[in-house]
Amino acid sequence: VRFFNEMRSIYKSGRGAEETIGEYIDSHGYDENFLFLFFMGKAIHFFAGLSVQEYLSIPLNLFAWFMVADMLDANSDVLRMRNEEYTEALREKLEHHGVQIICNADARLVSRDPKHGVTISVRNNSESIIADKMVLATQPSAAAKFLGKHMTSSESVLKEFECRLEHVILHKDYKWVENESKS
Repeated sequence: VRFFNEMRSIYKSGRGAEETIGEYIDSHGYDENFLFLFFMGKAIHFFAGLSVQEYLSIPLNLFAWFMVADMLDANSDVLRMRNEEYTEALREKLEHHGVQIICNADARLVSRDPKHGVTISVRNNSESIIADKMVLATQPSAAAKFLGKHMTSSESVLKEFECRLEHVILHKDYKWVENESKS
């Protein structure tokens, strides 16, 4: 409970850009049990695929932002990931709630206003979409670039989180696989 309250306080204050979550954990007396039994589970929930050191180097305000958002939506559904099954279940759930999904749309944020929603141009400005809410399913740094001058102060932490671009190539050409790995 103490950690949740501290994250909420950091989020509300807007501080924490100069400090990493690892530095914060060290300076506030959290032990190794906390680190590995609680923190790593939360960190992996938000940022799967990083090393322990990479998790600990996340800016404090970014981690606080994710913690607060997660606490506010504690009743969110969990969909188990199995590639096409997961994608289809997520698509159905979102569309059931009136969400319009547009992929590879070359989107640009035109305006953003709390009273009038967002206006987005897509497909090289040939089409505009006006909506009350917008979800950016992209890396934080790309979301920050998309939001640009329309970014709120609480969203500015997105600029501080660098994402690495990973490429995975799958193939079945055994001439490129070592003999021991073919089995």
